[in-house]
Amino acid sequence: MEHSFKSVRHEKEQSNSLFRFAYTSRFKENNLYNDTDKTPYVSSKKSSNSSDADRMSTTMLSVALILLVVTCAPTLAQWSCPENCTCGRSPKGEDYAQCPSSGDVFVISSFLPRNFLVLSCTKWMGKYDFGLLKEFNIGQVQSVGFRNCPLPDKPYLNLLNSMNVTNAVKLSIQYYNFSNTLEQRHLSGLTHIKRLFLNAIGFANVPEDLLKDMANLVTLDLRNNEGLTLPPKFFNYVPKLETLELGNNQISDLRPGLFQDLSRLKMLNLWSNRLLNLTRDSFSGLSTLESLDLSINGMLKLQEDTFQDLGKLKLVSLNANNFKELPGTLFRGNPMLESFHLHENRQILKMFPAGLLANLTSLQGVYMHRSSIEILPEDLFWGSTELINITLYGNKLTELPARLFRDATKLLELDLSSNKIQDLPDGVFSSLYKLRVLRLGKNRLTTLNQYLFASLVKLETLDLEHNALSTTARAFERLVNLQEASLSHNKLSFSDSMALFSPFRNCVKMRNLRLANNSIQSIFSDWSLTMSELKLLDLRYNNFSFLMVDDFRFTSEHITLDLRHNNIRNINLYGADQLIRAWGYNSNEPARDVKILIEDNPMQCDCNAYFFARYLEYKVDPMLHIMFNIVPDNLICASPPDFAGIPVTRIKSEKLSCEVNSCPERCSCHMRPHDKALLVDCTNRGLTEPPRWLPPTNKLFNHTELWLVGNGLINLPDVSWPGYANVTLVDASYNNLGSVNISQLPPGLKTLKLNHNNLTHMNTPVLEFLTNRTTNISLHGNPWSCDCQNRDMLAFLQAQFKQINQLGNVTCNGVENHTFTELKADDICPGHSGLIVATSTTLAVAGILLGTLAALYYRYNREVKVWLYAKNIFLWFVTEEELDKDKLYDAFISYSHKDEDFVVNELVPGLENGPAPFKLCLHFRDWVAGEFIPTQIARSVDDSRRTLVVLSPNFLESVWGRMEFRTAHKQALSEGRARVILLVYGDVGPIDSLDPELKAYLSMNTYVKWGDPWFWDKLRYALPHRFKDHKISGNTNKGVLNDKMELVYPSNGLSATTPPAEIIINPMLIIGDKEKAKLNDHINFKRDTNDYIKSV
Repeated sequence: MEHSFKSVRHEKEQSNSLFRFAYTSRFKENNLYNDTDKTPYVSSKKSSNSSDADRMSTTMLSVALILLVVTCAPTLAQWSCPENCTCGRSPKGEDYAQCPSSGDVFVISSFLPRNFLVLSCTKWMGKYDFGLLKEFNIGQVQSVGFRNCPLPDKPYLNLLNSMNVTNAVKLSIQYYNFSNTLEQRHLSGLTHIKRLFLNAIGFANVPEDLLKDMANLVTLDLRNNEGLTLPPKFFNYVPKLETLELGNNQISDLRPGLFQDLSRLKMLNLWSNRLLNLTRDSFSGLSTLESLDLSINGMLKLQEDTFQDLGKLKLVSLNANNFKELPGTLFRGNPMLESFHLHENRQILKMFPAGLLANLTSLQGVYMHRSSIEILPEDLFWGSTELINITLYGNKLTELPARLFRDATKLLELDLSSNKIQDLPDGVFSSLYKLRVLRLGKNRLTTLNQYLFASLVKLETLDLEHNALSTTARAFERLVNLQEASLSHNKLSFSDSMALFSPFRNCVKMRNLRLANNSIQSIFSDWSLTMSELKLLDLRYNNFSFLMVDDFRFTSEHITLDLRHNNIRNINLYGADQLIRAWGYNSNEPARDVKILIEDNPMQCDCNAYFFARYLEYKVDPMLHIMFNIVPDNLICASPPDFAGIPVTRIKSEKLSCEVNSCPERCSCHMRPHDKALLVDCTNRGLTEPPRWLPPTNKLFNHTELWLVGNGLINLPDVSWPGYANVTLVDASYNNLGSVNISQLPPGLKTLKLNHNNLTHMNTPVLEFLTNRTTNISLHGNPWSCDCQNRDMLAFLQAQFKQINQLGNVTCNGVENHTFTELKADDICPGHSGLIVATSTTLAVAGILLGTLAALYYRYNREVKVWLYAKNIFLWFVTEEELDKDKLYDAFISYSHKDEDFVVNELVPGLENGPAPFKLCLHFRDWVAGEFIPTQIARSVDDSRRTLVVLSPNFLESVWGRMEFRTAHKQALSEGRARVILLVYGDVGPIDSLDPELKAYLSMNTYVKWGDPWFWDKLRYALPHRFKDHKISGNTNKGVLNDKMELVYPSNGLSATTPPAEIIINPMLIIGDKEKAKLNDHINFKRDTNDYIKSV
């Protein structure tokens, strides 16, 4: 256990450096050495029984035991629970015992890395009740504490033995007013105790022999004993003492020689006392002292040799005193000084003496913040080459000497914030090559010199907040390792920098850039593209007025862009989905953590916010939400008035519009991007006639909606007036309209509101127009006449009831509750029923006759068509499909065997596959082996609807190819129909060299050419069109009619069988007659050098 305690104490001391301890020890309740200052566990049972306390016997033991049993073994030390106690384990995992069951709580718990036992007593505890502790068998612990317990009538050693506590090395007695009754006998026999804490026990006059039996004491803590007076030989019995805590005791005098026998003392804390006149003799004998805390003593001055004998002193704390000056040689005898603390000084230290901290080669930290320092001597730190941290914030410095940091080449952190510095001299930081942190916030700087930070190549954190900076020149160019930059609350706009880049363009490692409360108006490219590690870009309270999607293109995948509290009126995301794909992003990428905060901006909720509103409605490309997340929070619309004060998340994108400047007089015009509509509002403008013109449509709006509500109009505008042809909505309700003409209805009209006018009749052309085109009609509130003239209107209303708004309110004039929906034709026109009966009878008889004829035709349609075709009557009635329905193939392919590769690999797959495959007749596949070739040619041509000739140089050399052409051509001439399709494959040479029949055919007909971009479309069009369903529509009948006309009237010029292609024609070869060549006048010709005729 001794070894375990030493290791724990060593770790404790190692983890609290001299500097850190001196800094924290100035507080009155420093618990660095008070391991027992912990609140005991109080169970719910205690709370429930607290009301019975008054009924408890004053002699009843009410003790809380907190046992922290810690060993190197993982198991909890075993202890026995007395019979009259309740034991268990708390929710925190602490073992406890409550004795007696109605009393307070005993807690036994495990807490690494120390083991301690604490007895917390209540006010009912008496000194004779300690005898009950013998019921516990505690075992080994390192620390024992008594909290709020009276003095026992026996030595503390007896109490420990009664509980079988062994190997304890620390004793803590706290929070009880002993009234000077603590005597040496209470601590007798505690020779094994190394750490003694007597805190707040209310004794002032300490017995001189109190520590007589504690020669092994290493740590003594006597804090919080107001008025404590130490006898001259009090420390004679503790020669091994290393740490002495005397803080907050209101000691006013240290007798010379008091510490004479403490030759091993390393730490002396005298904070919060009244030591006004310390001398060299006050610290005599402390040759090994390393840490001295004299904070909060009200000292006004120190003698120059006060610390002369403290040669090993490493840390001095002089915080919160009243120094007005310090001697320049104060630390001449302290060459090992490492840390100097002088913050919170309560008087103005106008100027430090020259060289106060100079030539201290071990000095690493100087902490002089909030001490009202006004001037620093140039040589203050000269020769102190090991400085790492200098903290001077919160003083009254107005300038710095140019060579102040001349020898601080190892400085890592410099804090000059919260001063009054207006200017920094060139080269003031020129020696600080290793500086990592520089804080200059809350000063009065207005500009930064270009070379001010040139030497700070390793700087990582720069604070320039709360200055008056308006320009920074190129001060940040060398800060390539900068990660944190704070320049909020300045006057920066960066207008003096390059257009696309900010002054931080070389700071590629930037993580957090704070620029709030400035005058910046745009996102610079280096922030979004080159700072790939940027996590925070704070641009709150700047002058941003609009944002575009480019502003959200960050290479960093985890960033927050804070644009709250700006003047942003427009966030334009037009074309954002195309842009992000142009940037190379795709939907397979994981969602990026790019967050844009835009709350508290005066958003203009008009057409410019349309795509932003669609973004918030998730009606855009999902990639946008993967790329960045715009967080509106409670962003409110500031304009236009219709939307002012409404959160943008509640605005519907289809409602957004913008005002258009060009507008008729006394009207207002807006453009609505949702459906690209121009909205012309002339409502309640006192008009007696409609506007004579409307703005023309353009790429922003392609139709117009016109509101003429609540005027005195007699007539609607004429559709021939400028701008009215594209109107799709007319609302002319609440006017004096007496009639509506067809010339007043735009062709694209979808909505017509004529309610509450003076309309009595609606003519038939208008009703027919509304029937075919209009989907929303309002006619109620008019004095409609229920007479024969409105018979068509009655039929219209009853047939189009779904399109009529408030149809039940369309009533007859002068007849209450008589709506058009309840009327019949006889109700408004009684004499018209006889004509209806006669007409119906005639139509019925005609229908029967037509039905009979149709049935006869269906039974004998083949015979009828053959007879018609033979008599040359009604040839348009006979289709080509019917004449060729018995043919086996769609086309016979005629080609040279040398072109077989092209036919097999290109032509045949292209025609036999696809959505409309053709059935082809091929030499190698469909001919019968051994049969005469001429016979097979004739049969193939006869069994095919078309003959497709692959005209190539090889074909022209083929005898059988020319025979196939002649056979097909002859059959086409005999039938009077176009049967042959020419496919030019390769260069066939001049026309004059061709076979006469082929030459004539080429001169008279078009052809398709391999290589034409439209080759396959033209070829499929030239082949037979097959119909799968005989119940064809009207458009199909029209196509069939054209085919029938071709059967009867074969083409004299261009064949209708083949679509236009590149045409090679020699019109002079057409029977040698120039007059007949005029049949080709629809084609422009030119002659080339080889006597070719080509269309141009």
